[in-house]
Amino acid sequence: METKTIGFYANVYRQGDRIVYRTSFSFEQVADLIKPTEIRDDSNEPILDRLDHIENRFLNKSHANGIKAYIKENPHNFILPSLTLLTTKRFSLEPISPSWETLNEICNEKITSIQLRDSLTSILDKCNGSMLAYVKIPTKYFSEVEDFQKTITIGDGNHRARMIIDLKNDNEVDVSKMHIGVDFYVEPDAKERKKVFVALNTSLSVEKSAKSFLMVDDVLSSATKDLIGFKHTTFLVKQFNPRDKEKFIGVEPLDNVGARSKDTISFNILKNMISILGVGNTSSDKFSKRYPFKSTEYRKLLSLIQKYLEEVFDNVTPYKRVQGNLDAIPELRKNYLSLSGAGLYLIAYVGYEAQKNDYDLIKVARILGNIDWSREVHSEPNALFIGGILNSTGNVSNTRSALKPNVERLMKIVNDEINKY
Repeated sequence: METKTIGFYANVYRQGDRIVYRTSFSFEQVADLIKPTEIRDDSNEPILDRLDHIENRFLNKSHANGIKAYIKENPHNFILPSLTLLTTKRFSLEPISPSWETLNEICNEKITSIQLRDSLTSILDKCNGSMLAYVKIPTKYFSEVEDFQKTITIGDGNHRARMIIDLKNDNEVDVSKMHIGVDFYVEPDAKERKKVFVALNTSLSVEKSAKSFLMVDDVLSSATKDLIGFKHTTFLVKQFNPRDKEKFIGVEPLDNVGARSKDTISFNILKNMISILGVGNTSSDKFSKRYPFKSTEYRKLLSLIQKYLEEVFDNVTPYKRVQGNLDAIPELRKNYLSLSGAGLYLIAYVGYEAQKNDYDLIKVARILGNIDWSREVHSEPNALFIGGILNSTGNVSNTRSALKPNVERLMKIVNDEINKY
């Protein structure tokens, strides 16, 4: 049975070591062929089950609607950046300029269709780096999955693609003569595809947590994935396991955690905490030099952090009340500093200082559990944190200068308690 293909005129060239096919699609072709990512909602399967194959952000419906409104208001003079698609496979070509005959002369041999596809890089070098061609793409590439990896995915333009689909379905604007540029980049390596997404996305900022998660070669990001049980559970902090409904405290691997979030901690905050616990600051370079990936030092540190955080979450208020009760998080976050980013960083800094003193981190976590982390005590800002992460009006800051006084105060409490015994 013959494979169904779709053809486009394209400028084919090299960008660095990658092959690029630069073409254009009608809005109807975009709607029929290109599949944007889904909207994230509570009906989706657990996020950890899908993280391995994520190369893009989840869809922000309001952002897609904003682009759609712009097109509807400017149907005759809109401007849209091209869609950037990533393909694991090269496409078949029919050369136009240079023609087959000229191409054979340039290469000093008769070039076959297979050669033109598979040896395109060296052939382009002989053609001053680019050619005009008719590109043939099997339509199955837009939906085919091989070893859990789609052949064609969106590197940039996820919301534009969603907008085009919605615009066509609304049938309020004639999309039959609307077109958009489409660039295909050949990138078979799954890790590199994730890096490309981070590098390309500038129109809608990538959340720090998503960017950190997708940076696959970063040692700190790998350590964070180990603690949340991504792929391996050796160092999984029990309260980070979404399948443990009685212990889970809410971990957000892709987005930032806002005031109304039902998650306790974001990927990026946890990443910073790991670095603080390891080297006393948030320097990724310093961390990777001191704890090479999967080294003995790396494994010892993660085991220590795992035990420390589990004890913290079992003892520090209000984490023991959050376990299995994510709906309570937004209200508890209003009342307890320990549920803020600043509070989590304080816990990490105390852990780092305690290690320098050779303290047992389990004991340190229990001492932190006896501290009153309330934002207010007797209707006044908590005096323990005033002049540090808490100002006189009750606002919270997690800057280094704000954290330092509170680290010193908390360490005095820890020192006093440890030295009792």
